[in-house]
Amino acid sequence: MAISHAGVRGMDLPRLLTCTQRLYGRVNDLQALLDVLAQTLVELLEEIAPNHSNAVHLVATAGLLSRRGTGGTFRPLRLKGRPDPEELRNFMEHVGPGDSQSPTGLMGWSVARRMVAMRQGQEWFVAERDDEKDRWAPLRPASGGEVDEMRQSAIAAYPSLKSQLAVPILDPEIRGQARPRDAMGILNVESDELLSREFCEFMIGFSSSAGYPLLTAVRLRDMRRLTRRLSAPLSRSSLAGGLLDATLPYLPGKRRRGMVALRDPHADDCHIVESMTTAGLEEGLLRDYRAGRLRLSLQDGVWGEAIRTGRTLYIPDLPRAARKRHKPLWKDTQCALVIPLVSGRGREVLGLLGLESGETSYAFSTQDMGCFEMHASLAAVAAASIEEARLEHVEAVRIPALLQRLKRSSLSEVPEDQIVRINAICRALVKHGFVYQKAAEDCRLTVHILREYTSRSPRIIDVDALRTLAARCEENIRAAVSLESLDF
Repeated sequence: MAISHAGVRGMDLPRLLTCTQRLYGRVNDLQALLDVLAQTLVELLEEIAPNHSNAVHLVATAGLLSRRGTGGTFRPLRLKGRPDPEELRNFMEHVGPGDSQSPTGLMGWSVARRMVAMRQGQEWFVAERDDEKDRWAPLRPASGGEVDEMRQSAIAAYPSLKSQLAVPILDPEIRGQARPRDAMGILNVESDELLSREFCEFMIGFSSSAGYPLLTAVRLRDMRRLTRRLSAPLSRSSLAGGLLDATLPYLPGKRRRGMVALRDPHADDCHIVESMTTAGLEEGLLRDYRAGRLRLSLQDGVWGEAIRTGRTLYIPDLPRAARKRHKPLWKDTQCALVIPLVSGRGREVLGLLGLESGETSYAFSTQDMGCFEMHASLAAVAAASIEEARLEHVEAVRIPALLQRLKRSSLSEVPEDQIVRINAICRALVKHGFVYQKAAEDCRLTVHILREYTSRSPRIIDVDALRTLAARCEENIRAAVSLESLDF
C-alpha cells in the first residue's frame, strides 16, 4: 500500500481549525485537554473512515513526555476507544520511549527517532522531518533496517489489531538556529481495520496544530503549581529552589543550568546564590555555594547589569559575544538569560533568576522569556514577604521572626533560654499540626506544660498565627500528594 503525505488538503482545513479550536477551550486543564485530543482522534477516524465504527478494538492515545527523568514514560497519558481503555492504562503508562538505542513500543520508536511510524498489516511506513523546510516529508515505505527496529519495538495491546499510526508532537517553538524541534508528546491510533490515507494525512497535520495548546496547558499547570508552592511559608532557600525547579524543565536538552540569587538583607548591593544546578560547576564555585559564600555584585557582568537596570537581559550566542561583558558560571555555556526579581514597591531588585544552556545558542524563545518573567514576578512577591523578619518554614528557622517581634514587646523580660524553648514549641506545634502528644514528644515536654505555654494570658505564643501556619502546611502536603501522578 503506497501512502504519501503532501500536507493537509484545502478541503480539510476547516475541519483542522475546528479540532484545534476545541483544544484551546481546554488549555486551563491539562488532563481535560489530553482527553479531548484522544477523543478527537477517535471521532475523526470514524468520520473519515466509517468502517472503523465497527472495529471491536480501537484505541487512541494522547500523551506528553516526562520532563523530570522518570524513565522516559509518557505522563500524563490519556486513552479513548473500545473496549474501555482503562484496562490498558497500566500497560500503556509503562510503554516508551525508552532510550535512542532501545525504544519501547512503536510510540517510543516514533519519539526516539522523531519520525512518523505506521504499520498497515504486514507493511511498514515512515515519514521524516525536513528540518530545513520545517515540515513533514511524505510517508514512504520503511527501509529494511527501519522495519526490523519497528517490529522489535512494537507492542500490540490486542492480537487483532491490524494497523497503528504513531505521530510525535514536536515542540512548536524554535529554540536555536536551524535546530531540530524536540518531541514533547505523542498521538497514537490503533485499530482492527486498516487506516485510510486521508486519516493519516490529517493526523500528521493535526499533530502540528496540537503543539501550541499543549504547551500553553503545561505552562498554565506549572504556573499554578509554582503559585501554590510560593504561597506556603518559605525560607530563602525554599523560595529559590521552588523557582528553579519550575523553570529548568523548559530549557532544551540535558545541559540545563540555572541559579537563583536573593538580595543580601545586610547589603543591598550584594546577592547571595541560594539555589543552583551543581552539575558541571567548578570545584571552587561549588565549595563557595555549599558554604553560602557565592555572591553576585553590581560589577559581575550581566548579573550586575540586571541588578542595576531591573531589566531582563539575553545573550543568545555567548561564544560570539564579548567575554568581558559576562563570565558564565559554567564554562561551556552557549546562551544566557538573566531575569531580575523586581518588587512592585519602587522597582527594587530583590533577586535574580539566571539560566544558561550548554547545548545550544539561541536556546530561549520569546514565549519562554515571557513565561520565565511571570515566574520571576511571582517569586518577587514571595521574596518581598520574607524580606522583613517573619515566621519562616518550620524546618528552616532558628528563632522565628514571630518571637522576635514578641520579644520586643510582651516577651522583653523573658530570658534567652526560654525564647529558645518557645521557638522549639512553635516549630513542634506547626510540624505536627497541633497534635499535642506528638508535639510534646518532639520538644521533650509533657502535654500539660505544652498546654500551659499556649494558654497563658497574656499569651506568650500567638496560637492563632501558628494554627494558620499549620493548616497551610497541611494543605500544601495534600496538594503535593495529589499532583504526584501528574508530575512529569
